[in-house]
Amino acid sequence: MKMLTQGTQVTQALATLKISNTYADGVEIETVVNTLIPLPLPAEGTDEREDWEYEYIFLHTGTGRSGDAWYTVDVASASVPELRGLVFEFGG
Repeated sequence: MKMLTQGTQVTQALATLKISNTYADGVEIETVVNTLIPLPLPAEGTDEREDWEYEYIFLHTGTGRSGDAWYTVDVASASVPELRGLVFEFGG
């Protein structure tokens, strides 16, 4: 997996996201996305982290359906250890 670096600092990581898109009508659609994610990962519980999650993770959710939805995004693999195994939830 490729990492983009600036000097010795890693600035992006390649990640595989497994996304569960759950809709109010009971339909659940699973998707998998390979993407580059900017680093560093902001500290958990901060406004910067919430902004980062919506800007770089949430944008991969959804399947074009309308109506209320809930999304769970698992980082299945990543080129940097700090992202591996993270789970992000949106909606609900």
